[in-house]
Formats: sequence, C-alpha cells, structure tokens
Amino acid sequence: MRQVVHLLSMVGLIAAALCPAGCKQTPSATEAFFSEATVERDTIADVVLMAGQVAATRSQHLTMGTVGGRVLEILAHTGQGVDEGQVLLRLETADLERKLREAEADLTVAAAIVAVAERQAGTADLALAKAQLSSANYETLRAGFNLAVAEAGALQSLRAGVTDARHALTIAEDQLKLTELTSQQSLIRSLEYDQAFHERTLRDLPLGSSDRPLVERLLTEVHRRMEDARGQRAAALQAARDEVDASRRKLRQAEIELARAESGEHDPAISLRLALRQAEAAQEAAQRKVSDLESGLASEELQAAQAAHAAARLTVDTAQMAISAAELKAPFKGTLLAVYTGPGATVQPTDRLFFLADLAELHIQAEVSEIDIPKIAVGQATRISFDALPGKLYSGRVLMLPLQGRGQGGLSFYQVEVSLEAEQADVRLGMLSNVRVVVGERYGVLTVPAAALTYRSAEDIRVRVKSAGGEITEHPVEIGLNDGILAEVLSGLEEGQTVLLPLVAQAQPIGPRPYY
Repeated sequence: MRQVVHLLSMVGLIAAALCPAGCKQTPSATEAFFSEATVERDTIADVVLMAGQVAATRSQHLTMGTVGGRVLEILAHTGQGVDEGQVLLRLETADLERKLREAEADLTVAAAIVAVAERQAGTADLALAKAQLSSANYETLRAGFNLAVAEAGALQSLRAGVTDARHALTIAEDQLKLTELTSQQSLIRSLEYDQAFHERTLRDLPLGSSDRPLVERLLTEVHRRMEDARGQRAAALQAARDEVDASRRKLRQAEIELARAESGEHDPAISLRLALRQAEAAQEAAQRKVSDLESGLASEELQAAQAAHAAARLTVDTAQMAISAAELKAPFKGTLLAVYTGPGATVQPTDRLFFLADLAELHIQAEVSEIDIPKIAVGQATRISFDALPGKLYSGRVLMLPLQGRGQGGLSFYQVEVSLEAEQADVRLGMLSNVRVVVGERYGVLTVPAAALTYRSAEDIRVRVKSAGGEITEHPVEIGLNDGILAEVLSGLEEGQTVLLPLVAQAQPIGPRPYY
C-alpha cells in the first residue's frame, strides 16, 4: 500500500511539472495536481519520535586522580586504539622519589623510638594498671548490687504506681463533679434573674420613657456578665475533663507497664542491667591490660611509639603508590578521541588529559517530552535513522528511562538511552539521529494516506473523494491513529473509495509526528 501511494505521488509530481504556469484550474487541470489512493484496510502504528545523538556506552575523561606534576612523555595519540592497562602518559617522578626517601628516613627514626620504648616499659605502668583493675572490680560489684535491689523491688514499685494512678483518677473525677455543681452556677442563676427582671421592665415601659436607655444599658451589662460567667464555667469544666482524661491515660500506662513486667515482656531494670554489662566490660579490659604488662607488652609510651611507627610506614607506602600512580593507564579497551596535554605541561590530579571511548558499543541518547514519556517503556523496539546516512535504517531497544527531566519552554524533557544493535560501520560518535518508538499497533483498520487529509481546524478534517463517475466531493472524517503515512479512519469513508492526495503538502496544525 505505501509503495503504491509513493508511486502515485511521483506520477502526480511529474504531471505538475509538465503543467504550464498559467494553465486554468479546470476540473481536469485541478485533478492533475492530485494523485489518487484507495481507502483500504491496513496495519497502522502509534509512534513516538525522539531526536537523539550517538554516544559511546562506555566513555571517560581520564585524569591522574591522586597525583600531579610535569608531563614526562605522552605514549598515545588522538585516534589511536588502546588496550586496557596500556600506559598513556608518564609524569616526572624526581620530586616524588625525594618524598619517598624522606619518608623512609622518618620510618627509620620511628623504629628506633619503638625500640627505646620497649626497653623502658616498667613497674610503674603495671602498678597503675592494677589500681585501675581494683576500681573496675568495685564498680562491677556495685552495679550488681544495684541490679539485685532493683529486681527485688521493681514489681512492688509498679503496683504502687497503679494504685497511685487510680487514686489520682478518683480525685480528678470528683473534682469534675464538683465543678459541674458549683462553677459559676450561683452567679449564672442570679444573672438570669436580673436578665428576666430587666427584660420585663423594658417591656412594661412606654416607648418614649426616659428610663428605657438606662434599663437597656443594664440589660446589656447583664448579658455581658452572663457570657463571661458561662465562658468561665465552660473553661473550668473543660480543664476538669482534661484532668480526668490525663489521669485515665496515666492509669492505663501504669497498668500496661505492670502487666508487661509481670509477664516478663519488659525488664524494668534494663538500665541497671546495661550498667552492669558496661562495668564488666571495663573490668575485662583492665584485667587484659594488667596481663599484657605482666607479660612485658606495650605501655602507653610504647603504644604511642608504635602508632608513630605505623604512621611513618603509611607515609612510605603512600609515597611508593604516588610513584606508581605517575603512570596513567587506560582503564578499558577503546579509542582515544582527544588528548588535552603534551610533554612538559604541568598537570593537576583532576585535570582532564584524555578522552577515551569504546566505539565498539554505541548507543543513542535521545530526548522526549513529558507528553510522550508515559508511552515509552524499557525494552520497546526502536527504529533509528540518520540524516547523514540517508536510506539506512537501524534497530535498537529502549535501555533506560530517567526519573527526572529538565525544564525547557514550559515542558520537561527526558533523556532516554537507546541501544544501537545493527551494523555500526558507518555510524560515528556525535551523529544526530531520529529514533522512532512503536508504542502500539492496530491491525486491519480502515486507512487513508495521511497526505489526503485537509485540516480546517482541530475538529474539522476533510478528504476529497472521487466518485466512480469522476465527481469530486469533500467528506468530513474522524481520524484515529496517524503515523504520518497512514491515518486510521474512524468514520466518514468506506473501504474501496478513491481519495485524492494533493501534490503540495498541506498544513497540519494537529497530528502526530511522521513515522518512516
């Protein structure tokens, strides 16, 4: 079907080229600017189009990482293929070798200090350690005694707490009842009497009586005082109720703690048990120190000397590693795409020196808008084309979808990683590509060439239909999927009808991106 449409379009273009510029738009001449196609059933795809760029699946800017210095020699050039572990650059190491010699001298001094400290470890340290052991023994005994006392009286204390909580709840409930009976009650009754008296007096006074303003003021004052009294009563009642609720919560908590202790679920003496374990650990440490000193092992001075010796050894090892790191090696097999330095240059540990990429495995970094990203899923098949390689079509699959996009022009755009699975001999790093993801297909649906559609508005889409007798009429149609070549016809046309395709592209303000 698509090949037929293409052939008819070419025939129409030739006819248009042969038509003189001034020819009149007679019906036959008008038809010369159109090709014909048949409404038929076909398969149509729902496609998302993404613009992308070729990138290496594995690429890296190489730096020295831990050392810097003057470049002695460059052992590889741009465009060269290198193996994993191949040396690419060497730094001058004279300064690093000087630091190594200094570190080795410091290590010799530290070893001599350790020897002296080993000879001086004597009885004073042992006496101090034994005194510390005696103190640790006492703390262990004291912690054990405290734990025994707590375990004996823990349940009794919790039961007393439950009793106290019940008593407090009883007091709070009694106080609530007392508040309900007494709080502001006598004042409110008195004010209600005054209110009734003033309202009756006001009702009995003539409208023009000079006493009415006074009575009205008195009535207003009574209303104000009654509101205050009722507010104070409500506040007192709420405070009493809150106290009852709090007492009930405390009682419930006390009952829970007692039940957990009686069942063995909770240990009320857990803090004291922890203190005993800590005292026992300190006792063991003090005992080990005494044993070590009695065996002639390290005192504090000797430990300090040994620590200094270990630090000197570490400095020597670090200097040796720095000399080894003065050679930059390729971390993986690939091709050098850029060399940023040369012999004699001074570089820092973080300076970029090479750009290495594995060109044997390429992928596409494509961008899609937030409108289309919900349609795409990892593993979906893709078709990839390049403007620089016309006529060639490559396959791939969606490898990765990002969780976050970047804003641009009021929309968010997401970078999607797509594999490039076909032969890549002609594909180069950085090439711009068109990636098409088929997110759905419909089979055996009624279709018409997308070029036959005339968009008068988003809702008004027309197609020119040619009858068997040659009469041309416009039919409104309802369109479903549109992949840029074929459009699904939901209503307005029937299978077998002939439609006209204009040889000049029509404006399509609304519709999906083309798929080809």
